[in-house]
Amino acid sequence: MKKFFKILAIIIIIIVLLGISLPFIFQDKIIEKVKEEANNSVNAKIDFTDFSLSLFRNFPNFSLELNDLSIVGINEFKSDTLAQINSIFLSLDLLSVFNGDEYEISSIKIEDAKVYLKVLENEKANWDIEKPEIVSNSEDETGSEGSSSFKLLLKEVLINRSEVIYDDASLGVYLKAKGITHRLNGNLTEDFTTLHTNSKINQLTLKYDGIKYLNNTVIILMANFDADLKNSIYTFKKNQAQINDLFLSFDGSVAMTDDDINLLLTFGVSKNSFKSFLSLIPAVYSKDFASIETKGNLALDGYVKGIYNDNSMPSFGINIAVKDAMFKYPDLPKPVNNIALNAKITNKNGEPDNTVIDVSKFHFDIAGNPVDIKLKVKTPESDPDIDGHIKGTLDLSSVKEVYPMDDIDELKGFFITDIQFKGKLSSIEKEDYENFNAFGSLIVKNFNYKTPEVAKNILIRNAQLNFSPAYLDLVSLNSRIGNSDFKANGKINGYLPYIFQNKCLKGNLTSSSINFDLNELMAEDISEEATTQKPNEEQEYELSIIEIPENIDFVLHSEFKKLIYDNMEMTDVSGIIEIKNKKVNLKNLKMNLLDGRLTVNGSYSTPKTDEAEIDFNLNINEFDIQKTAKTFLTMKKFVPIAERTQGKFSCKMELFSKLDKEMMPVYSTMTGDGNFKSSKIVIDGSNSLNKIAEALKMDKFKNITIDKTDLSFEFIEGKLIVKPFDFKINKINANLKGWTSFEQNIDYLLKLKIPRNELGSKANSVLNNLVSEANKKGANFSLGDIIDVNLKIKGTVTNPKVTPDLSDQGNNAIDDLKKKAAEELKKKKEELKKLAKKEAERILKEANKEADKVIKEAQKQVDEIMKTARKTADRAKAEAGKQADKLEAEGKKNGFIAEIAAKKVADKLRKEAENTASGMINEAKKQTDKIMEKARRKAEKIKQDAQKKIK
Repeated sequence: MKKFFKILAIIIIIIVLLGISLPFIFQDKIIEKVKEEANNSVNAKIDFTDFSLSLFRNFPNFSLELNDLSIVGINEFKSDTLAQINSIFLSLDLLSVFNGDEYEISSIKIEDAKVYLKVLENEKANWDIEKPEIVSNSEDETGSEGSSSFKLLLKEVLINRSEVIYDDASLGVYLKAKGITHRLNGNLTEDFTTLHTNSKINQLTLKYDGIKYLNNTVIILMANFDADLKNSIYTFKKNQAQINDLFLSFDGSVAMTDDDINLLLTFGVSKNSFKSFLSLIPAVYSKDFASIETKGNLALDGYVKGIYNDNSMPSFGINIAVKDAMFKYPDLPKPVNNIALNAKITNKNGEPDNTVIDVSKFHFDIAGNPVDIKLKVKTPESDPDIDGHIKGTLDLSSVKEVYPMDDIDELKGFFITDIQFKGKLSSIEKEDYENFNAFGSLIVKNFNYKTPEVAKNILIRNAQLNFSPAYLDLVSLNSRIGNSDFKANGKINGYLPYIFQNKCLKGNLTSSSINFDLNELMAEDISEEATTQKPNEEQEYELSIIEIPENIDFVLHSEFKKLIYDNMEMTDVSGIIEIKNKKVNLKNLKMNLLDGRLTVNGSYSTPKTDEAEIDFNLNINEFDIQKTAKTFLTMKKFVPIAERTQGKFSCKMELFSKLDKEMMPVYSTMTGDGNFKSSKIVIDGSNSLNKIAEALKMDKFKNITIDKTDLSFEFIEGKLIVKPFDFKINKINANLKGWTSFEQNIDYLLKLKIPRNELGSKANSVLNNLVSEANKKGANFSLGDIIDVNLKIKGTVTNPKVTPDLSDQGNNAIDDLKKKAAEELKKKKEELKKLAKKEAERILKEANKEADKVIKEAQKQVDEIMKTARKTADRAKAEAGKQADKLEAEGKKNGFIAEIAAKKVADKLRKEAENTASGMINEAKKQTDKIMEKARRKAEKIKQDAQKKIK
């Protein structure tokens, strides 16, 4: 017995030692294999920060746990994390680890996973990361090629607290599922088994083309199904699906063969309560749904039948019927009643164009306001055939009596609509308006809306929109937002192709306002700090890129008496605004601003979603300098001295720049030039003037008056280049040139001609010392009545460094910059020349091709005419020859004299036939010459037009 316990103790010790040592023995091998297999099989970066191995946790299997597992894309998806998993647990068969050929995984558990599935507009998906399979040159004993070292023998899959986002730009679909839990049980090692699944999504949000169809919806699926794993056939048994409060059940099967999925499913509701159906409406389900009083019946069923793959879809159908329904919130006085709905969506053969949407009836009364809607859509892809009618009168003040609106302070007004439309979209495209019926109107009266979330009250006194097949007629719009009024009228063309086929929407509108404050529209989220701000304090608004739609072609004729944007107040604003091809073109936009007048021509465009650029031609007349510096950051940044300058200026400027995400200029991209003019200006106490006064020992430079300024400038590589210009400071002639960079660095050369009588004793002393020092170095300077002084002004805007110098070195930085700009311009010109030459060759090639075609067609016509003429001439000569031969034969029969006479007649006949044939040929030749001449002229004109186009 003692020996037995001794042996048992030894066995236990060995097991413990193995349990401790085995994970470390095989740890590196397993982890290395996992990473190697994973990264070798995908075009992505797979990594994890921590792992653990255990024998006892799931004995007799190995337990492998990876922490912070990440899968990050490459190339265009390099900034996207396809998956981030906090923990993934795998159970591996112990014997397979010892064997080392295949690692058998029997269970998987995933915790706190976030999966981001993204599809670009070009339909490329970020999960398509599998590398092309490399086929081995030799087969193993079983004949398989390139077999993996991992083998799935799953019995259980668990997913907890996970999230999936599906963002498909090609289809306009966005889906977000949060709080995912999933359990799958079953013996996947057998050919036939029963699988048990229990899945839940706590919050599911679905958007399509920007419209939210599901919002934080609860999805639950509990199902058992038989699985023929050998043949990939799955048959539903007991199951139940839940969407919010709607319970569904399924029958049928799913079979998968190669790339095909064979579906044979039917479904229906487990509860026929209208309340269950009502839970699908996000706005209703989120508002005290459990306490809502309802009545009415629901019938809902459907099917999916057929093959699904990349090239085909199964047939499907869904029927929804609601009858004698109502709902009422317990704390509100009135119900929404008389709800009735009959709707069918069917597709008999899986072809998308054979889908039929038929809402034959949809009626409801909101506090006594009836609304009726009918809609039928056929052939939605090839040529949408629509038949619909919307009719109703809605008193918005009664909506608060049927639906809780605690977050809305005020809602009033009337919506009156009666719109009917019937016909095929192709009739609209062909402008065959007689075969498309679309008439009616939408009228809005005294609409008033106010909530705590919206900064200002929204009021529409009246609006009327009339419908016709070709256009929408905005008869009138009279509205007010806060203190801003807005009126508009005009026509919008092509609205039906825009709605159904996303084609271009065109419009021509006239708008006007007495007072329009854009800040009221932009500052929707005003903080408590902002609302308590003093009236004279500047208030900042967060700006962001405003993307211009691609399929909009609008012309807006606008007149605003007062327009406020950011910290600018503009008056008498008028002009034309064109919106087209993701660009806003401003044409002769005029306004009073900063005590002057501004005229703008140019464009604002958004070539990409997160990129914007401006290309403006500005004509500024008599702007106040200090107000301009406070208003425009660009002037404040490049010309900070303007904040200390009193006076007015005029300027003509061309400016191009990219804008950042906050709508501010990207200074390094700014290009352009202009001319700046001013009359008398006063500059008081700037950093640069103080430093100049200190350098020259002349306090009068701390406050200077400039009688007149006329200078030219340009933007190059993030620098404002001021070209040399002359001006006068009091009685002192001056010349200035140099630059300011967007990093606030400066480099200027100021040349002064200072009369000696303007200098004090200290200044004269400084100059005498400078002359003495210069002469010691070999110069031969002397001072006259006028002193030439050069001042180099460098450093930064906030800390300028002024150095006086009697030499005239100039500032080579500007010349170098110009030289660089000239070289770059030359390079661009050469590139343009190459492009122009290439385009010219293409134009000439096409012109020669077209000209040759004209000549060839003319030659073909000529050949046909000549062929016909020769054939006719030959036939005429042949007929004459026969007659001549007959005459000669008759003459021989009647003697020698008759023979001679007959021969003369025959010769004459032949000659006349020859002349006639020759005439026919000549006539045809004249006709063909005219044809060829006309063709040559046409060909020459084509070539000349091409040359003009090239020029």
